[in-house]
Amino acid sequence: MTTATFTFDTHKYIKQLRDKGISEPQTEAIVDVVTQCRDVDMLSAATKADLRELELRLKLHLDGMIVALGGVLIAVKYFG
Repeated sequence: MTTATFTFDTHKYIKQLRDKGISEPQTEAIVDVVTQCRDVDMLSAATKADLRELELRLKLHLDGMIVALGGVLIAVKYFG
């Protein structure tokens, strides 16, 4: 799976929280937790390329199942 990169301007969010009256140590802790949560979410997120690859694998699997079913139906018709 490929990884997606998202920018997160921590300075901007620390400044916004400080402007609202939250102390600097608290703002840094809040932004740190949000950053960690975002990083975990991005590690498990599927990209468009991941979804395209999955779609192709599913199509190939389905095609194989259709061919196998066709073989079973022919066998039933002639031997069954």
